[in-house]
Amino acid sequence: MKKIAVLAGFFLAAIRAIIIVAILIVFLIIFLISERFANDKTSYADRWKRWYCKTVLFVMGCRVAVHFEMKPLPQSYLLVSNHLSFFDPVVTLALARGMPLAKAEIRNYPIIGYAALKTGIIYVQREEKSSRKSAREAVVQALRQNRSVLVYPEGTISPKENELHPFKVGVFKSAHSAQKPIHAVSIQYFNGRGLWTAERSLLQQYFYQFSQVRQKIQLNFSEDLRKESPQRTAESSKEWIENKMNSG
Repeated sequence: MKKIAVLAGFFLAAIRAIIIVAILIVFLIIFLISERFANDKTSYADRWKRWYCKTVLFVMGCRVAVHFEMKPLPQSYLLVSNHLSFFDPVVTLALARGMPLAKAEIRNYPIIGYAALKTGIIYVQREEKSSRKSAREAVVQALRQNRSVLVYPEGTISPKENELHPFKVGVFKSAHSAQKPIHAVSIQYFNGRGLWTAERSLLQQYFYQFSQVRQKIQLNFSEDLRKESPQRTAESSKEWIENKMNSG
C-alpha cells in the first residue's frame, strides 16, 4: 500500500511538472506578443510574473496564508527573505513585486532562464567578486528606477527551517544608497518537506516536495525595517525573520 502511495505521488508530481512547463510556454508566448503594446513594460512584466506564479501555486496544490504588517507595500522596496526551497521565489512573487537576485546558473535553464530574463531578474556569480559588485550596482539601479528587488541575503539555503545563516550586508548597503524601504518576508512550509537539504538534487527535491496533494505555506511581511546603518538593518531583518520562523 505504501509503495502504491509513493508511485501515485511520483505520478502527481510528474503531471504537475508537465502542466507548469506547458503553462509557462503559453504565458511566455502571449507575453512576448502583447508586451510590445504595453505603455509601462516594467509593470506589465511584473503583472505577468505574478499571474504565472499564482497559477503555479494552484497547480501545485499550495494554500498560502499571508500576513502584512504594512499594507499595501510601497511601489519600490528591497525584500529580504529566508531561503528554504527552490520554490520560494514562486510563492513570494505571487504576492509581492520583485526582481529576484539569483545565481547565474538559472540563465542556462531551458525556457525558465529566458522567461526570468524577460520579466526581470538580476543574475550573480557568487564566487566572483566582480560579479557580486555588479549585482549590488544592479540592485541600486533597479531600486532607483522604482522597481522592487527580492534577495536571499544568506546567499544559500537556510541551514534549518527555523535557523538562518548570517546575512550578507551588501544588498542592504544598496537599498540604503538608493534610499528605499527594506521589508523582510518569512516563508514556512508546513508539510515537513520544504527544506532543500544537500543530499537531494534539484530533481529529487522537486519530487520530494510536490508528491503530496496539498501543501500549506505561511508568508509574513514586515514593516519597513531600515535602521541607522546597513549592518544594523541586516541584523534587524534577520532577527525579525527568525522570530517569525520560531513563532509558528
